[in-house]
Amino acid sequence: MKQILKNWEKATQELTNGFLKQYFDEPDWYWIADEIGGTLFVNDWFFNLERIVECARYKPTYKQLIDFYELELDFAMKGKPMDINFYHYLKQIK
Repeated sequence: MKQILKNWEKATQELTNGFLKQYFDEPDWYWIADEIGGTLFVNDWFFNLERIVECARYKPTYKQLIDFYELELDFAMKGKPMDINFYHYLKQIK
């Protein structure tokens, strides 16, 4: 089991490195509490592993990624639930 976890962490970090390279130039980044696969801090932005995976799958532009991030933040600040997920947001704006 320990080796499976190490393999998962390695694959997760490789996926994250691709995400960082795709969307950020020379980013300041780290995993919150050094927990690989938890919350990723990048240049004052926060991403979970699900969003990183979605970016690998759907290949949004940087603008689409950040616009949706800000939409999520706006809903959260107003205490409202999101009425659309990232996949459908990307489909809607194309």
